[in-house]
Amino acid sequence: MKLKLGAFWAGIFMLMSVCWTSLALNVADFTVQVSAQVQTNPPQITLTWPADQDATAYTVYRKSRDANSWGAGTALASNATSYVDTNVAVGEAYEYRIVKNAMEGSTGYTGYGYIYAGIEAPLVEYRGKVLLLVDATVTNALAFELSRLQWTLIGDGWNVLRYDVARTSTPPEIKAIITNAFWNDPEQPKAVFLFGHVPVPYSGYIAPDGHGDHNGAWSADVYYADMDGDWTDMTVNTTNASRVENRNVPGDGKFDQSTIPSDLELQVGRVDLWNMPAFPASETELLRQYLNKEWNFRMGLFRPPRRGLVDDHFGTFYNEAFAANGYRNFAPFFGASNVFARPWFSTLATNAYLWGYACGPGSYTSEGGVGTTSDFVRTNTQVVFTMHFGSYFGDFDSQNNLMRAQLANAGGGLTCAWAGRPHWHFHHMALGEHIGFSALKSQNNSSSMYVVNFPERYVHINLLGDPTLRMHVVLPPSGLSISSAGNERLLRWRASPDSVLGYHVYGASTPAGPFLRLNPALITETNFTDSNPVSTVHMVRAVKLETSASGTYYNASQGIFEDLSGTLGQPHAILSQPASNMTYNLDVPIPLSVEASDLNNDIVRVEFYTNGSLLAVSSNWPYSVFWTNAWLGTYNVSAVAWDAAGMSATTAVRTVTVTYSISYIITNKSVWRYFDQMQDLGTAWRAPDYDDSSWSSGPAELGFGENDEATVINTNRQRITTYFRKAFWVPPNGRFLGYYVQLLRDDGGVVYLNGIEIFRSNMPTNQPIVWSTQASSAADESNLVHGTNAPPQLIRPGTNYIAVEIHQYGTNSSDLSFDLALIATNLPSISNTPPSISVVPDVVTDEDTPSAPVQIVVGDAECWPEGVEIIVTSSNSNLISAANVTFIGSGSNRLMVITPATNQNGNATITLTASDGLATASTTFNVLVNPIPDPPVVQWINPVHGAL
Repeated sequence: MKLKLGAFWAGIFMLMSVCWTSLALNVADFTVQVSAQVQTNPPQITLTWPADQDATAYTVYRKSRDANSWGAGTALASNATSYVDTNVAVGEAYEYRIVKNAMEGSTGYTGYGYIYAGIEAPLVEYRGKVLLLVDATVTNALAFELSRLQWTLIGDGWNVLRYDVARTSTPPEIKAIITNAFWNDPEQPKAVFLFGHVPVPYSGYIAPDGHGDHNGAWSADVYYADMDGDWTDMTVNTTNASRVENRNVPGDGKFDQSTIPSDLELQVGRVDLWNMPAFPASETELLRQYLNKEWNFRMGLFRPPRRGLVDDHFGTFYNEAFAANGYRNFAPFFGASNVFARPWFSTLATNAYLWGYACGPGSYTSEGGVGTTSDFVRTNTQVVFTMHFGSYFGDFDSQNNLMRAQLANAGGGLTCAWAGRPHWHFHHMALGEHIGFSALKSQNNSSSMYVVNFPERYVHINLLGDPTLRMHVVLPPSGLSISSAGNERLLRWRASPDSVLGYHVYGASTPAGPFLRLNPALITETNFTDSNPVSTVHMVRAVKLETSASGTYYNASQGIFEDLSGTLGQPHAILSQPASNMTYNLDVPIPLSVEASDLNNDIVRVEFYTNGSLLAVSSNWPYSVFWTNAWLGTYNVSAVAWDAAGMSATTAVRTVTVTYSISYIITNKSVWRYFDQMQDLGTAWRAPDYDDSSWSSGPAELGFGENDEATVINTNRQRITTYFRKAFWVPPNGRFLGYYVQLLRDDGGVVYLNGIEIFRSNMPTNQPIVWSTQASSAADESNLVHGTNAPPQLIRPGTNYIAVEIHQYGTNSSDLSFDLALIATNLPSISNTPPSISVVPDVVTDEDTPSAPVQIVVGDAECWPEGVEIIVTSSNSNLISAANVTFIGSGSNRLMVITPATNQNGNATITLTASDGLATASTTFNVLVNPIPDPPVVQWINPVHGAL
C-alpha cells in the first residue's frame, strides 16, 4: 500500500520509519473497545472497555440511532474503564460514542469507540422492500436457489421485488429500474441486492490506495444507491491508469463524481463472481455455492462462534491504524476478550469465526502477509462477515479480485468490505440490524458522526454480499403442517431447538406476501388455529430474547412456510461434490457432498448411491462423506435427501471414474554406475552408504555381445559377476502405495533395495549369493523383462539406492545384458489379487433352444463384484458365439443363458474369463447341442396352382 501523498519509495521509507518510532503503540490503542451489560430493574446500561495507561481523558456521547448529531458529551477521568447510564428505559436502544485522548511520550493520539446498546429492544418483524436484481444469464440454471433466496428474504421480514436484468445493459439502464421502483412506490424500497454480473458503474478521478497507476474511475455501486444526486460524464479526462477500466474520459459511460453528490438513500450489496478463472468452478456454480452458503448460515446449519479475528500487516501506519476497523467493531459484537490477532488462512481453515478483518500490502489478487486469491481457491475459510484492506483489490471489478475471492470461497465469506480508507462502522448489527444498514451509515459518514479516515464519502465505498444479512441466527421451528376443520385451519409445527420465548404466525394471500401477523401475542405452544382463514400461505417464526455484547433485543428466526396443499414443504437436493465426469486416483478418498434444503422441514438423512447401490448415509449437515474403497471403474453417483416429514428429493446423477497412476522412479535406459572388473566385492557394495564414486557409469542397456548395448562393458568372459548401482529419489509427500521392479537380465540377476535383497531371477534359490555363484541356466533373454513387487516399507522419503548383480551361467558366456526400471503406482500392488469365478458344469441343450439359466459366482478381494467383467470365448463360434452367451445381473451372483445358432448342433468349449482390469481368472466347460429332426416340408411341384 502506498501513502495517499508522495512517491512510492518515499512511502516505503516512511512506513519503515513509523514501524520503528511507533513501536510502543498498537492498532487497538486507536480504538475504545467498548461493550455493554444491561439490566432491567432498575433499567441500566453499563459500558465497559479495557484500560489504556496512556489515556488522558475520556468523553462519552449519546444519541438516538437516527439522530444526526451527538450533542454535548460527559467527561470521564483518564483512568475510566466504564460508564453507567441510568437514564434509560426497557424496550429502547441508544447509540454511544466514546472518545479517548491519549499521549504516548510526546505523541498524542485519539481512540474512538461506538456501540448501539439496548435493553430488550423491540422485535423488528417487517424490514421493508428489497429490490433483487438478478443477472438474467443465470436465472434458469439457478431457478431453485433464487426462488429459495426469495423465500428466505420474505422469511426474514422483507418484501421482495425481483427484476431479471441483462448483463449487457448500461448502468443508467439498470438505475432506471431502481429509481422507478423507488419513486413510484409510496413505501420506498430500502435495499438493493445485485446478484450476478449486473453492470458495474465506474466513477471518479481517485486513487484511495495511493497508487498513481490506479488513479481514475473505480467501481462504484454507490451510483445505484443515490436516488437524487447529479451524476455526469463530461469533465474527467484521464488515461494514465494501468487498467483500461480505470481510464475515464468524457462520454465513455464512466461518471465524473469522486465523492457521492448527495446522501445515499438505498442499501446496496453485490454478489458478482464473474471473471474468476482462478476457481475451477464456473461462474454459475460459484453463485450457486454462495446461495447455498447463505442458506446454511441463515438456517443455523453453519453457526460459527461469536468471535472476531484480526490479521494485521500494516500496524499503525502513520496513525491511520487500518485494523482498528476490526478491534473497534468487534468489541461491541463480542467483547474485547473475544477478539483475536491470528493468521487468516491457517486459523480459519480449522476454526470458525463470525467476523474477520485482514489487511496488508496488496495487488488485485493478493494481500501481503495474509494470502492470495489462490489461497481462497485452496483453503476453506470458516468465516461469515469479512473486511479486507490493501492496495488495488478495493476496486472489485477486476479478474480474480481478492475480495470477490472471499465470497467465492467454498468454506465461508458472505460479505466483504474494503475497510481502512475510510473506516466502516458495523456496530448497529450487534442489536439486530442488517449489514446494509451499516453500509449505508458508512457510505454517508462524515467526520462529525463517526471517525472516518481519508477519504470520506468517496464513490469506491462498496459492500460485497447480500445487504440483508444479519449476525444473529435463531434456529427456526420446522415441520409446519396445515389441516382444515370446518371454516378453520389448524397449524402445527415442531419447536425451535433454541431457547425461544414463543412464536408468531403470519398469513398472506400469495406466496410473495405481504405477510401479516395473525396472533396478537407470542404463542408459547406449537399450534395455532386460524379462525378467519383468508390466507393461502402461512409462515411461522420463533422469537428469542437475544443477548450480545451490546445488550439485549428480541430476535426472530427465519420463517417456515406451508400452504393447505402441503406443496411448499418439498425437499431439494443437488450433488455439490463430485463434479460430473471427474476422475480420481485409486487411493484418493472421493468427497461426496449434497446441498439439501427444505422451506418447512429439517433434512434428517442423505443417502449416497453408486451404480444404484447404497454406499453411505449422512444424518447431519454438511451432508458429506468420503468414499474410501472405490476400485477401478466408472460409477454413477447420486443421492437422496429425506426430510422429517418423510418426503425425499433425488439428485441428478454424476459420473465418476476411478483410475490409477503410474510413475517411473527409474526409467529404462537410465544411467547406472557399474563395476566390471575381476574382483569380488563381497556384500558391502549393496549398502546405501557404499562409496561407488570410483565406478564407471553409462546409460542402459549395459552389457556386451548383443550389439544393442548403449554402454558396452568389459567383455572378459571369465567374469561371473558384474555389479550395478543407482541412487533414486522419492518425494516426501508421494502418494505411492506400490513399487514394481522390471529387470532385464542375461543370464541371472539379484536385486537389492537399500541393502535388502528383494528379487532373484534365474538364480539358485536356497543358497547365499556370492561372487562365483553361477546363474541357474543359460538364458538367451536379452529382450525379456522379469518383474516383481518391491516392498514399499523399504523405500524411504528422499534418497534411496538400488543395487543389482548380474551373473553368468558359465565362464564362457557370449553375452551379458542389464537394464532395470522401477515403477511407482498408487495401487497397493500392480499384480493385484486375481478375481475368482466359479466352476461351471457342462451344459446340454437342444438345437434352437436356449439353455436353462446357469449360476455364475464371481468375486474379487480388492474390487466390488460389479467391477468384474466376464469375457466369453468359444471354440466353435458357428455353433455358439460370444454374443449368444448372455448374463443376467452384475453382482456376485449372475445367471448365464446360452443360445445356440439357428439350425446348428454339435459341441463347443466355452471359456469364461473374469477380469478386474488388472488380472484375470478363467473357467472352461463344454456345451452339447443335441440335434432335433426338423419336420418334413411339403411343397407343390405339379400342377402349378391355377393351371388347367
